[in-house]
Amino acid sequence: MRELLICIVVVMSVSPSTAQNAPWSLSGTVINTTNPRHSIQGTATISFSHKECTLRIGAPLLGSGPCDISAFDKDKSTMTVESEGPSGDIKFQGVISGDSYFGNYSVNYPHFKALPEKGTFQFHEDKTPEVLNLADVLDFMSFNRNGNHYNVIRDRSTVYIYNKDFKYVGIRLLLDKDGNPTTRIEDHQDGSEYIDVKTNKVLFRWYCDGTNGYFEKPEDGYSDIYDRFGEPTNWSTFESSGETYYAYTTGQEVELYDKNFKYLNIHSSTTQAGKIVWLKDYNDGITEYFDADFRPLNWYSTRRDGQLYYAHIVGRRITVYDANLKPIKRRHQFWRALGEGLAIGLASSGQALQREAANAEMSRTSSSSLGYTSTYSGPVTYDTTSQQVGNLTFSTTTGSNGYTAQQTTQQIGNLGFINGTSSAGNLWGTTQQIGKFTYGNFAMPSGQWYTNSQQIGNIEYHTITAPDGSVHMGTSQRIGDFVYTNIQ
Repeated sequence: MRELLICIVVVMSVSPSTAQNAPWSLSGTVINTTNPRHSIQGTATISFSHKECTLRIGAPLLGSGPCDISAFDKDKSTMTVESEGPSGDIKFQGVISGDSYFGNYSVNYPHFKALPEKGTFQFHEDKTPEVLNLADVLDFMSFNRNGNHYNVIRDRSTVYIYNKDFKYVGIRLLLDKDGNPTTRIEDHQDGSEYIDVKTNKVLFRWYCDGTNGYFEKPEDGYSDIYDRFGEPTNWSTFESSGETYYAYTTGQEVELYDKNFKYLNIHSSTTQAGKIVWLKDYNDGITEYFDADFRPLNWYSTRRDGQLYYAHIVGRRITVYDANLKPIKRRHQFWRALGEGLAIGLASSGQALQREAANAEMSRTSSSSLGYTSTYSGPVTYDTTSQQVGNLTFSTTTGSNGYTAQQTTQQIGNLGFINGTSSAGNLWGTTQQIGKFTYGNFAMPSGQWYTNSQQIGNIEYHTITAPDGSVHMGTSQRIGDFVYTNIQ
């Protein structure tokens, strides 16, 4: 057999189109070992006849098609056979020993998004050569639709559709045992959709980035995730407010990730009573609690100095508990610092209503005006007195917890420039008013704070982003000469 192979390779090295006429063939088994948990075995035959090389792959594997001897090393007795069929490109790389040819093979898919596969093979030279041509391993047909000509190639249970120039158009069909199509596969740039041909319902979506891939099975409002081999995983996905989120389930607990699989610091837990609660962890060590429908429970926890503390907020009142949920009469310093930080963040943004009223009053009467603002953050009240002189506003803030601050705001057009000092350190920032919106950017000892305020009627709604990324809500309402601000 070795002499025969050498003869063929010598001929093909001169002209690949002139293969040995005497038929010969190799038959044996191929084992797909891509899935480490479940290998798949099938039969295979490589037939050389009439200047042609034909590969036939038996069920349950696919991959039949034309082939060729692409490399042969006489000294090492190695040979490489390559096949480019509609189901994928296969490369056999092995060693010749006696009448045996064995080694490893790989499969690549140039026409659609699928991950490479691999396996092993063991062939023997057939005593009676099996003569095969392409018509024996693949079915061919063509049809016209809407003025376009299409070519179809069938590899047993799978049909591939090409245009008139045999360029793949991205459509595959899966057939049942009677040859009827059951599933249409539409191949896209990032994967494929498996669609039921009768109902046109998406059965699976396949996503692939070239190095990894997974299946998604759409359900009612969410999708289950399967690995590349169709095995269930702990992952699922769902849509919310136009965004895609992924959930990882371990037992009864769930962790949430964004569309890039970045952990959102949100996870679920089950109480001793069997109720599900959601927890959001912030960068500053605070954890916020929500019910099963993600409604705020107004409970928070944090670990300070090695101790676990809980806080429950009802209106303006904060009750702090120890790790055993026993109330602590003296409010923890951390919650006080949090309230002061929020008060600083609204020291200017919360005065938009006040400035507007003061400007109107100035244009009507005199060159200066006084304003009063009260800000509530939990049980702590911050009172601010402001005096406007021209385009300057001088403010003084005092808190019921002993906090004090003084600041100056210079208004130039729709921009406000702020400088000040407080018992917590220096502060500065800018505000910009665009229509009914006021945007604030404040640098304070605790970090960078951002505010976004919208005025509707006599109420201004605030969204505050803290340095740790946490978001807080608040409102300001003008009643007479006073502005009252409440921070949740």
